[in-house]
Amino acid sequence: MMTLPISAVVGVIDSCLARRISVALRPGLTAAAGATIPCVGLIAFAHAAPVPSFLLPFAICGAASAGLCALYADGLGLRRLQPANPVNP
Repeated sequence: MMTLPISAVVGVIDSCLARRISVALRPGLTAAAGATIPCVGLIAFAHAAPVPSFLLPFAICGAASAGLCALYADGLGLRRLQPANPVNP
């Protein structure tokens, strides 16, 4: 429930990056967005400023999940297998 909005925002960022940036750079940038968004959300909705050590697990988990999703979305950068003799309809 709490990660759905974060995943939606990171998904939009990743899809925009997919059109402009190579596969080698995209997971790092997507991971940075995945680390930043939960921390900004916690700071925005907290009544007081949270301690930075409290934000660290959210940043690490957000970066790991967003970076892995960016890698897996493109098949880990592997080329798609093409048939030897494609049949044209």
